[in-house]
Amino acid sequence: CSTGGAMPVPQSRLSPLDIGSLIEETIALYRDNWKVFLTICTIVLVPTGVLQLGLTLMLDRSVEAEDVGQLFAAALGALLLAFVTGIGLLILTAAMIHATSAAWHSDSIGVNEAFDRGFSRLGWLFLITALGAIALGAIAITIVGLPVALYLGVSWTFAAPALLLESAGVAQALGRSRELVKGRWWRVFGILVLIAIVQSMISAIFTFPGTILGAGTIMTGGSADAIPADARVVSQIGSTIGQMFSYPIAACAYILLYYDLRIRHDGSDRRHMEETSAQPIVRVDRSF
Repeated sequence: CSTGGAMPVPQSRLSPLDIGSLIEETIALYRDNWKVFLTICTIVLVPTGVLQLGLTLMLDRSVEAEDVGQLFAAALGALLLAFVTGIGLLILTAAMIHATSAAWHSDSIGVNEAFDRGFSRLGWLFLITALGAIALGAIAITIVGLPVALYLGVSWTFAAPALLLESAGVAQALGRSRELVKGRWWRVFGILVLIAIVQSMISAIFTFPGTILGAGTIMTGGSADAIPADARVVSQIGSTIGQMFSYPIAACAYILLYYDLRIRHDGSDRRHMEETSAQPIVRVDRSF
């Protein structure tokens, strides 16, 4: 591979995107970089999927045996798995933000480079995620606080890329995200809902076979707890594959929306947008 400086952002990407253009750019970004995106997701999602399946099967055996000791061990395993899965998702988020951002700049980085950049600020990403979750949870604990939590949740949506791509601190990243969303909250909310719906639909395609097997067991007189292991295996495999294909699409749309907001907020001066968006890129072969 060869090392080069930051490349200027293509002029065609320095204009605000309407919904149609956002969808087209998302498809194009995914199509041109799917190998790197899919590999990044596979590295994180397959191990966590295997752990989730193992824990599910262990819980099933514990319930059938009515063994309190096994149930306690399974509960501890569930907590550990939740923590490991959360860390894995943070690693995946960081790596995909860097990979999709580089792709937006019409550059490419290898899988290792994407993870290296993500790890460089992973601790800060964990901190901002934890603080945000605690704050939103505390606010949403009452019915009155739910609308406020929703408003802040959307307003803070782009704190992660601000933290990772603009080298902002935790408070600065949260403030930066609010600046970008300000005056465009409903548009951002609507697009985020659309992204979530599309992601869920893609995932559902792959989880459908496992769902059918489980439903068949219940319809023939079994209970939800009696769903056979093979149905759970098929469901978990389908869920993991669905995430592997749907997450990159959501990540592409997310990073495009982030840069769209930056252009709308900062980009009246295209030269300024190029300078603030450019990041050092290590050019590598797409075959990684």
